[in-house]
Amino acid sequence: MTTPPLPEESIESLGIASALISARNALGMTQADLAEQSGISRSAIKGYETGRNMPGSRELRALCKTLRVSPNMLLFGSEAPFEASSINADSPPGMRLLLGDPEDMKRARARLSMLADLLTTDEVDALLRLMTSLATARHGPELVTKQLVGADLMTAMGVAMQEAAKSGGKPVDFEAVMEASMRRGGNTSKG
Repeated sequence: MTTPPLPEESIESLGIASALISARNALGMTQADLAEQSGISRSAIKGYETGRNMPGSRELRALCKTLRVSPNMLLFGSEAPFEASSINADSPPGMRLLLGDPEDMKRARARLSMLADLLTTDEVDALLRLMTSLATARHGPELVTKQLVGADLMTAMGVAMQEAAKSGGKPVDFEAVMEASMRRGGNTSKG
């Protein structure tokens, strides 16, 4: 009788479990020590270390701070998880999308968007900060700023078009929307 393969979430939680145990042991901490210093319950830590549960963004932040490790180390087991040498065909399914399959990338982006709707404002903020940090490290602040300004502008345009549709098709002054969006985002340059 063969054992069915683990779902992707289980594979990911086991990766975090292993990294969490390693980081805790490296500091000579018990689960009780980690619970006390991080403010996370001992039962939650036990759940993370057995792979039964996954930490949320607040818990991940507290664990990283207490254990003095980066989120990359806990989540991916590597400080440089996006280097080609750290990802291969044997990597867990959630990591394989980083190999460049365009269909997987579309699916991952859609999943991120849908999952963000389930998070609190603080969790979305933490996730956005993490994604911004990763993108800045990979591509530099100029490109990241352009992408964020573009996202803000697309959102403002979408809102303006929805409002126009509600008001009976009143024409949208796209230039005014663009200028307001740029001011709101703190960017006054056009380009």
